[in-house]
Amino acid sequence: MQNLATKIKPDILKTGNGKNLPPQNKKAADLTKHKKNPDYFLLASLGILFVFICTMPFKIRHYPSYVDWKTISLLSGLFVITSGLRLSNFFHYLSKQMVKRVRHENTLAFLLISIAAIFSMFLTNDISILIIVPITLSLSSTIKNDTHKFIILEIIAVNAGSLLSPIGNPQNIYIWHKWHIPFFKFILHMLPLFTLLFLLLLVFAHLTTKKTPLRYHRKNNNIAVDKKLLVVSVISFILFIVSEELKITLYVLPAILGIYLIFFKKVIKKTNWSLIVLFVVLFIDIHLISELNIIKNLLSSIKPGRTDNLYFSGILLSQIISNVPATFLLANFNVNWKVLVYSVNIGGAGIVTGSLANLIALKLVDSKKIFAKFHIYSFIFLILSTGIGFLLILKF
Repeated sequence: MQNLATKIKPDILKTGNGKNLPPQNKKAADLTKHKKNPDYFLLASLGILFVFICTMPFKIRHYPSYVDWKTISLLSGLFVITSGLRLSNFFHYLSKQMVKRVRHENTLAFLLISIAAIFSMFLTNDISILIIVPITLSLSSTIKNDTHKFIILEIIAVNAGSLLSPIGNPQNIYIWHKWHIPFFKFILHMLPLFTLLFLLLLVFAHLTTKKTPLRYHRKNNNIAVDKKLLVVSVISFILFIVSEELKITLYVLPAILGIYLIFFKKVIKKTNWSLIVLFVVLFIDIHLISELNIIKNLLSSIKPGRTDNLYFSGILLSQIISNVPATFLLANFNVNWKVLVYSVNIGGAGIVTGSLANLIALKLVDSKKIFAKFHIYSFIFLILSTGIGFLLILKF
């Protein structure tokens, strides 16, 4: 398979549905859409569930009670609304307009990681990746600079940016809902960590990029923005967040889904429902795993109730099973949410499996060259951010 960076042209950003594209670009766009599904995690989770079904069939009737359906409804609403924002093409348009005014490689790197971090605060890190990485790949046909460096920095940026907001990533959504944390209280708690990690990311960008002039081909790459879809999605987003604060999400969600289903069916079709299925399965898997005696004994020996143990356990577990399952598992114990949210967000760096956003981004690029380079950058960032986070936690 050829590198997507040499196949995807800027023209694929013209519309959200692939119309009016040259045949070869349609193929590239379709391939990109196919690559977004986190099939590896879903298949692994289903495999674990299948083992439990075979070995403990008497517990099947209890499976629905293991799922936090309020969190699932919250995730479903956010995924649909953010898919609407993505398909409106507004973010593609905004990003391309900003990039047109850039003249140097390091400036472009700062711009792209800033966009990625800001998007991830409101759109979740995985959806932000689905917006920013295809844009960056498309730049391969307009600039000669190495876009892999930009993408690696963007992956780190969406994980760092998403930690600030309670809706920035799935583990934050779960913690926000489980502990009933006020929206802005959550942001204030995460602000010191976000600030320091984003500054660290800027240092990374400064050290890994140069002030090399960018040479752009003169080409008209107008992007059509679906204004109706944009307005509906922005209003829906605001209403949905307010409804969560007022604890009336279950009443507002059907109305929002109904509007999309009637007027914008493509949004419902293109929402990544496999992620919702994944989280449902994860709730069941983690509940069943946490009931195993060997796991109970292991976690009891770790003593997650202690601040330092919880912090380092969250980071380590995130490396092994990803930060979302790690959150579900540790949340079953009487733990401090302020420590837990630091650890599982920091744990998104490091190994590619630390966060679903990492996997999605590298699958979009589909290049062996970026894999090794990503882990060098990501492990260094993990080590430094672990130290920064621990110093902040000592003040709790």
